[in-house]
Amino acid sequence: MTHYCRTREAATHLLRSLLRDAIATDQRVLVGFDFAFSYPAGFAEALGLPANGMPPWLKIWHHLNGAIEDGPDNKNNRFEVAAQLNRLASDGPGPFWGCPKAKVCADLTPTHRQHFSFPYAVPTGTLERLRITERHTKGVQDTWKLMAIGSVGGQVLVGIPRLHQLRFDPVLSPVSAVWPLETGFSPDPLASARPGILYAEIWPGIVDAGALIALVEEEGVIRDQGQVILMCEWAQAHDETGSLGGLLSAPRLAPEVLAVAEREEGWILGCTVSED
Repeated sequence: MTHYCRTREAATHLLRSLLRDAIATDQRVLVGFDFAFSYPAGFAEALGLPANGMPPWLKIWHHLNGAIEDGPDNKNNRFEVAAQLNRLASDGPGPFWGCPKAKVCADLTPTHRQHFSFPYAVPTGTLERLRITERHTKGVQDTWKLMAIGSVGGQVLVGIPRLHQLRFDPVLSPVSAVWPLETGFSPDPLASARPGILYAEIWPGIVDAGALIALVEEEGVIRDQGQVILMCEWAQAHDETGSLGGLLSAPRLAPEVLAVAEREEGWILGCTVSED
């Protein structure tokens, strides 16, 4: 079953209700969101966010949860926040880029090629264009890109605060965790706890393109709806065959690279690393 929500606020309310019902009946739930859960390594340090004993990804989550204003009509201040983050991170116009003419300023440019390039230099080092997981996933866009075709950056800025609200909801929080940023890579990241809620980053581009076309052309579903249906069927099939744990396990990367994914950058569910 799919349900269309016109606004992020409506979607958040619906998810909160569904998840509270799920834990009330002792269920285990995998919740997928189609946006990046974090940024390339070094961003939290570049921003100079207070330590507070939190890992880098959580510092950014808390900061965005307080900075982003996202109204019940989807009106938001993501471009203003992106410009503020650029000011905090460096003396230049990046790393965020892409905005309408009305939002162009010294700290935010409509393109990046004419103004700066990646790796992007910041006082604390450099920031890559893509996270490690994105370098192993075809078709994804970088988290710094805020506007134009395929842009995901704006979704990340407004999506993370909504995810933060669900993850730290007073009822849901005791049984919730974010994979792999909180759990690490593990075939059983919730340690078989019941009830349990596991939040994971997904990428609909991994679903079968032919199956998606068939859903759209033969059954009349819209493309986004078709991707949701196929992603759910994909996860369910892996769960039923016992292979879901393999997707949640560590990819074939050096220990120091895995540590970056677990502590700072996150990972896309289903992203695999070839052996060559």
